Amino acid sequence: MSDQPILFPTDFSECAQSALTHALFHAESLNAPLHVLVAHAPGDVPPRWLSPLEVGSSMDVVMQQRLAEQLDPHMDRTMNIVQQVSEGESVPLVIRQYAEEINAAMIVMGTHGRRGLQHFLMGSVAEEVVRLAPCPVMTIRSGKKPVHLHAIRHILCPVDLSPGSAASLRAADWLAERNQAKITTLHVIEDHQFIGQDAARMAPISELIPDLQEKRLTLLKQFCNRHCQNPIDIHCMITVGRAYRRIQEVVEDLDIDAIALGTHGWSGFNRLLLGSTAERVIRTATVPVLSIKSKIPWTGTEH
Repeated sequence: MSDQPILFPTDFSECAQSALTHALFHAESLNAPLHVLVAHAPGDVPPRWLSPLEVGSSMDVVMQQRLAEQLDPHMDRTMNIVQQVSEGESVPLVIRQYAEEINAAMIVMGTHGRRGLQHFLMGSVAEEVVRLAPCPVMTIRSGKKPVHLHAIRHILCPVDLSPGSAASLRAADWLAERNQAKITTLHVIEDHQFIGQDAARMAPISELIPDLQEKRLTLLKQFCNRHCQNPIDIHCMITVGRAYRRIQEVVEDLDIDAIALGTHGWSGFNRLLLGSTAERVIRTATVPVLSIKSKIPWTGTEH
């Protein structure tokens, strides 16, 4: 693991500053170098933190100065911290390319957690990075209440029994092993309404198939046995409802420290139509979220 760095992209916001403490924590705990990246693209609107004296200056020079200021309180650490300013076609693409270049084990970054019309218009760099990244991405959401940094002792891993779930389960297993944490896997049955046998009313699928939860629990246990190194230490849960809402509730009920989940990495029109439970969780989670695309051939053993 020591030769695979942690990548931390920053935009110098309060959100990024909060995420930096998490990036430092994980790099130190994994004995890995930390690469701190400022990514920008030609034609970017000058950031709000730019002072009047800095307007018109070379953005690379200004960003190097700001980067040095942000990292100065942490330079006495024994860990290796690498600073980089890079320009490219877009910020998410720069982050992806740099992650590939350094063979990053994980990306740790903040997300502003925008919702509604603001999110639709502005999007989210963090969510785009999750879709593009060649490695797992840990996001820390900016909210009214800060995400406090403490040891990870309990990890929630939502599982829909798809290939993406297999990747997230292995990622959770990897994270748990390095933090001596326990894992709870959660399978949510989306209780959509269907026409009942009498065709006179709509009924939820859990009512039409009374033993559905028991069958899914059996499948979930088999899934964990197949994809986890230590399935005995994993607790399996089945529940019914909207996936992202039930995930939020379980995080609160079980005092979860981090979420590990898979994402299909959809983009464009497909994403617009289908949406993504992973993106809802990233935007709303009150704990760090470790995301991994189902297409990433990552087993955790090489990390």
